[in-house]
Amino acid sequence: MLPDYVNRGGSREKPDAQETEELDRRLTDLAARLPERPEVTVEYFIPDERKTGGAYVTVTGRVRHVSVPEKILVMEDGCAIPMDDIAALEITGREDS
Repeated sequence: MLPDYVNRGGSREKPDAQETEELDRRLTDLAARLPERPEVTVEYFIPDERKTGGAYVTVTGRVRHVSVPEKILVMEDGCAIPMDDIAALEITGREDS
């Protein structure tokens, strides 16, 4: 799966308390649904290795597992996303949506 690069500036945005609380709620919901191998859309920040800034990337795929000690979300294609870099997460294809 190739990430879709979104056009959202080049610096990391700091979420406010409400955004952080919502993201935590969604991660908790995701953890409860892991046996279902849910499909998610995740927007996260990738820092530029050569200069200040980076890019926000949006990927959609199925989650393989969540590593709480390492704070990493691992997709079925092997893409490892640091939880601290996640800006938005949506569980897609939900029956209750």
